[in-house]
Amino acid sequence: MESFITAAIVGTDQSGDTAFTTGTQIDDLTSQLPESEKERRLLLIGGAWGAYTQAGQIAQSISERLTASPPEAQDWRVLPRTHTLETTLTLKEPKLLLEAFALMREHHYHVPFPLLPQVLDYATGDKNVREAAFAVIGERGIWLSSFNSQWKWVEPLHSGIQPISPEEIETLWQEGTLAQRVNALTHQRQADPALARQWLEKVWKQERAESKTKFLEVLDINLSADDEALLEKALDDRAEAVREIAASFLTELPDSAFMRRMYTRAETLVQYHEDSLSIHTPKNIDDSWLRDTRVNKRDLKHTSHLLTTYYNVLKCLPLDYWEERFKLTPTQIISAVKDQNWHSRLFTIWVKCAQQQERVDWASDLLDYWNTIPSDDENSEFAAAGKDILKYLYSVLPQEPLEKIVKEKLTKYGYALMTFLDQLPTPWSHDFSLFYLQWVRDAASNFVEELGTTYMSHTQSDYWHNGLARSAYALAPSCFESALKGWELPELPDKSHYTKNYNHGQLQTGINRFLEVLQYRKNIIEEIH
Repeated sequence: MESFITAAIVGTDQSGDTAFTTGTQIDDLTSQLPESEKERRLLLIGGAWGAYTQAGQIAQSISERLTASPPEAQDWRVLPRTHTLETTLTLKEPKLLLEAFALMREHHYHVPFPLLPQVLDYATGDKNVREAAFAVIGERGIWLSSFNSQWKWVEPLHSGIQPISPEEIETLWQEGTLAQRVNALTHQRQADPALARQWLEKVWKQERAESKTKFLEVLDINLSADDEALLEKALDDRAEAVREIAASFLTELPDSAFMRRMYTRAETLVQYHEDSLSIHTPKNIDDSWLRDTRVNKRDLKHTSHLLTTYYNVLKCLPLDYWEERFKLTPTQIISAVKDQNWHSRLFTIWVKCAQQQERVDWASDLLDYWNTIPSDDENSEFAAAGKDILKYLYSVLPQEPLEKIVKEKLTKYGYALMTFLDQLPTPWSHDFSLFYLQWVRDAASNFVEELGTTYMSHTQSDYWHNGLARSAYALAPSCFESALKGWELPELPDKSHYTKNYNHGQLQTGINRFLEVLQYRKNIIEEIH
């Protein structure tokens, strides 16, 4: 190469008999050219060398050929129309995407291959849509995810549904990653609960807190009295998360020694006399009590920790216990609490128990009682827990009675109750959706009139804006046509106060956004059906 460059610089006559070489495979080709035509030979070598250097290097060979993607399931098809799905991905609207993915799964459509990278990228950035996205990326999406480390979230979801042979299960339990070991223990727990428990007992002492927590959660599968000894052992673990899981599972075993201890303590704590239910705190709390309620002895000087010991006993009691012990109905029990210090605490305990035990009767009576509490009482003991109470109760009650309650509330209290609309199961029923549309149109028509006679705070105006935004995702598809037409917000008079203009603008923005989301939902349904 050095001789070739020298000849190019000084000329062929000055270079003498030096051979024009490049030190590449070009020399094998140019050696066939006549030596007498130095200038022509130099130019041909230069041209060939220029092409050679621009062509790059020969790609490295791979030892194994890439495995092709498995074929898609025969009962699944590629989504034929993709415009709305592409637009929704660009908008980054997770609720719309969740609805689109759910419809695709229902109709057995998987994501078109060109959109797979975009869907995988979106789900990588939003954990809440991963499971829904995984359900529709198909075999090609699962295969593609193995080539990008950022898409590694797909592998655990894929592994969780893959069958594991009996030979592989124990190997994964002994040698796999934490996720693989949890998966192996889950499969074994489903096939042979006793053997899975024995595996866990053998390694319990040597495992870290994180691993113990994950493994212990698996015992919820086929939980039985045979697991009691291991759970009692876990109740002494140093990790708080492990102790909490153990106590939770022991609570689900009504005949366990743990529950017998709790029933004994409840006899001391809870008293009923002359139609009044009250909590009598004990004088002494022994080490066994502290162990079961997960409170350190050194913390008892703090009132909050002392209350925790009582609270953790009471929350273990099933709702049947209260009825059977006092021979009262749920309504009578709820109304019997006169102690203001324990009123909201017991109410909250019963609400969570009703949700966990799926007791519709208790949930209904608790909700009836909650509805008697003035909603505008800022000093109410229930004020801070209001939304959580509704969330728990609504998750138990059937949709129809819930919608009936909200109808009554909206009619009676107005737009302030719009903040609770998102607690209703979605999508709303056709009848409730029609009611809501008529109610919100009437309310919007009177909005300007209200602004003209009263002062409306930014918070009150936000009820409208946020309530409309939530309802756009909940409205029944059967009402889309009706909802997308007939919206007219009366104009404000000239020279209106700034605050009135602001509130009016907020409402108009909320209506526009409401209609925009409905149109997207309508397009998604039409495209996927």
